[in-house]
Amino acid sequence: MNGSYFRKCTEQMLWQDLRDGVRMLRKSPGFTIVAVLTLALGIGATTSIFTLVHQVMLRSLPVARPDQLWRIGDAVRCCYSAGYTQGDGSWLPPNDWSFFSWETYKLFRANTPEFGDLAAFQVGLGQAELAVRRAGSPVPAETRNGEYVSGNFFETFGISAWRGRLFTDADDGEGMAPVAVMSFHTWQGKYGSDPSVVGATYQLNGHPFTVIGVGPPGFFGAKIADWGMPDFWLPLATEPLIAGSTSRLKNPRLAWLDLIGRVRPETNPKTLETQLQVELHRWLASHVADMNSQEKALWGKQTVHLTPGGAGVSLMREKYKDGLRLLFVAAPRRRSAPLSAHRARAWCARRWLRASPWLCSVPSRESSSRMQAPTSSSSLLSRDRMPRCAQTLGSPWALRPRLRRCSSRWVFR
Repeated sequence: MNGSYFRKCTEQMLWQDLRDGVRMLRKSPGFTIVAVLTLALGIGATTSIFTLVHQVMLRSLPVARPDQLWRIGDAVRCCYSAGYTQGDGSWLPPNDWSFFSWETYKLFRANTPEFGDLAAFQVGLGQAELAVRRAGSPVPAETRNGEYVSGNFFETFGISAWRGRLFTDADDGEGMAPVAVMSFHTWQGKYGSDPSVVGATYQLNGHPFTVIGVGPPGFFGAKIADWGMPDFWLPLATEPLIAGSTSRLKNPRLAWLDLIGRVRPETNPKTLETQLQVELHRWLASHVADMNSQEKALWGKQTVHLTPGGAGVSLMREKYKDGLRLLFVAAPRRRSAPLSAHRARAWCARRWLRASPWLCSVPSRESSSRMQAPTSSSSLLSRDRMPRCAQTLGSPWALRPRLRRCSSRWVFR
C-alpha cells in the first residue's frame, strides 16, 4: 500500500471533520458564543487558581537542594516575642517556640553538628526601616526595606551573587565595616541596573554602608510575604548601629529571628528535633534567675518542632491557605466516566480499523456496498492479526463503521 496515499487520505478526513465542525457551529451562533465563553472562563479561572495555589502553597524557594532545608519552629507570625515562654494558646500552640534570640541562635549553631549550616534572619520589619541615599548625591533619602541576616545566610541557601559578592561570617562580626547586599528587584527597578552600585557607599539611616553585591533574580529572601520584601540585606551585627538604644541583638528575652538550616545527609529529623529541645531547655535553665514567676512555672514545658524549610517562612501561606484550599476544592476538574469492558474493546477496535492502510484500498464505489472482510490469512483484517480487543467482539464488520468519501474511494471511519 502506498504510504503517501494513506497520509493524504487521512489528511482529507481530518479536514472534512474540521469543516463539518465549523459548519455546525455557524448554524448555531448563540450556542457557539456561550460554549466558547464558558470554556474560556472555566479554563482561565482554573489556571489562575492552580497557579496561585502553586505560587503560595507549593512552590519551593529558588535555592540549591530545598529538600535539605529544615526550619526550627512550626508557627508563622510577626514580629517578635518578649520573654522566656512562647505560644499564647489561642492562635499559637501553647509553649511552642518558633523564633529565637541571637543568643539562642548562636547556641544552636555551635552545638548542633547535624546542621551543615544554620542561618538566622529577621522575622518582621522592626528596626530595619531604612532611609537610603547614595553618598554624595543631592537626591533626598528614599524609604527602603531592610532585613537583618546572619553572615552565612546566602551560603546556607546556596545562593550566588548576581554582581559583586554576598556576605560571609567575616562580615557579621562586631567592629567590621558596615556592608549591605542589594536585592535584584531593587537594583533593577530603582537603580536601573547601574553596575556602579556595587562598591558604592550608601547612607542608611545616616550611617555609611558599602554595597558589596546584588542578589540573584527571583530571590526575595527566605520570608515570603505580600508586603515588606527586603530591598537591602544587612548583617545581624549591624543591627545596633541602625537601632541604637532599642537594639534587640543582645537582649536574650527578645526572640526576633527565624532559623533555617541545611541538614546533613542521613540525619533523622525526629532525633534532631529531640536534641534541639534538650538544647533549648538547657539554655532556658541558664536564665531561670531572669524569669518572672509565670515563666519559672512554664519554662520546663517549652517545646520546639522541626519542619521542612524548603519553601521558606511564608506569611502569605498562613494568611491565605484556608481560602486557597476552598478555591482548590471548588476548581472544576475533568472527570472521565469509566468505560465498560465492551465499550473499551469497541474503542480499541475502531482505532485499529481507522489506522489500517487497507481501509483506503477499496477500488470503487460499487464494490463498497458488497464489501466483505477479506478471507486471506495474510489479510490485514484476518482474525489472527486483529488486536485482542477486536477479536473479543467477533468480526470487525459488527462495529458497522461509517463509510466516507476519500478522494475517489470509499473508506471506513
